[in-house]
Formats: sequence, C-alpha cells, structure tokens
Amino acid sequence: MHKEKQIKMVKDGLYMYNWKQVHAYLGRAYGNIVEEEVDLIYGIPRGGVVPAIMLSHLTGIPVIISQSPPPMSSKTKILIIDDILDTGRTLKKCVDECKVFTDKIITLCMVVRSYNGDSETKVMGFPDYHHVVISDKDIWVLFPWENPANLNKDKENYEEKSI
Repeated sequence: MHKEKQIKMVKDGLYMYNWKQVHAYLGRAYGNIVEEEVDLIYGIPRGGVVPAIMLSHLTGIPVIISQSPPPMSSKTKILIIDDILDTGRTLKKCVDECKVFTDKIITLCMVVRSYNGDSETKVMGFPDYHHVVISDKDIWVLFPWENPANLNKDKENYEEKSI
C-alpha cells in the first residue's frame, strides 16, 4: 500500500486531479503491479478505463475493457482499476463478479473518499493501492479525462444515484 496523500489543491469545492499526478502515481504503482505478477488488468467503465490502459502500456499486461469482467482461469491474477472509490459498491460488485472465476484479485483506485470513518467505503474497505484520500464529502473530483463542461450534469447524476 502507498502512504496516504491528503489533497491540497481545492478551489470552490473542486479538486482537479491532473495528468502530471496520473502519470506520477501510475509510475509509482508500476513496480508494485509488476511485483504482484498480475496477468490481466480490468478498467471499470467509465472512470477506470483510462488509467487501466495507461498502466497496461507501462507494464505490457493485457487490459480488458468491457461492462463486466470477462470469464477467466482460476489461476488468473487480475488488477481491477477505478478512478474513485466512494461508497465502495461499484468496486465490490466488480470484485464479487471476478471471485466467481478467481480469488487472485488486486484493486487500485486513484482517489478514495473516506469521511472520518463514516464513509460507506466500509462496504468494500480501502483498495490495495490508492493515491489520494479525500475526507470532505463536499469536494468534487474532476479527472483530466473528464469534460469540465459536463461537471454540473455529472454531479446531478451522481446525487440522483446516491439518493
């Protein structure tokens, strides 16, 4: 696991995660992923796709992009990637789907929301690897592969799903 990094660059309740941070974190994660002897990388659509592809390019490990994890051998060691862990439900669902095939599962999220222990991350727990921890539920994270013009619409969609 990586040492937790608390966020500092917040303006008007918005944390803008930038490409430099993405490249730096994936570069550091590279060694851990190689040591883990991962066979397959799965990026959870939508947010996990870009970092999954980037890590695949860095490591040479094949990447799978689909709505749900594909069937695999029980010997397959899979790395599941998402951009953010909030409630933990999405990652848990994906892990549970993979457990049908293999118990060799590693998780990585770029950002983890943890509201002073009150977060629903208890559903999943923290991922095996993560970069930034946000403890303020009012901070919205914008990743560099997201369109800032859709920010308000994305927030509304998220809030509707959370109700």
